[in-house]
Amino acid sequence: MKAISLKIFISVCLLIVLHVAPDGPQSGRFTDTVRALVDFGTFALPKDVPHHVDVVQIKGQLYSVIAPGLPIILAPLYWVYRNLASIIGLPMNDVFWGGFNGISLIFYIIWNPELTNLD
Repeated sequence: MKAISLKIFISVCLLIVLHVAPDGPQSGRFTDTVRALVDFGTFALPKDVPHHVDVVQIKGQLYSVIAPGLPIILAPLYWVYRNLASIIGLPMNDVFWGGFNGISLIFYIIWNPELTNLD
């Protein structure tokens, strides 16, 4: 039973993170943090990129107010996707984020195969 509860918990966390696209209702709350972590190796948000409103400034650096756990879980998937998109020349626009959300759905279904059981 514990394994199922942990799977459900992680799945819900991944859905929260993976289905947040720039300019969406969360306005980059998670994606800004994941991009900063993967692209720059820090949780500090880059100053030249527009940010959502949920940020805090500490010693001149902007940080998202979200907990770091979910961006850490998402970072490897984003890193792989970003590098593959770069190889094929896909710019970071709505198509990029739509593809990322599609891959996250596939990952979610693989993580929870019981969701595809229609019996």
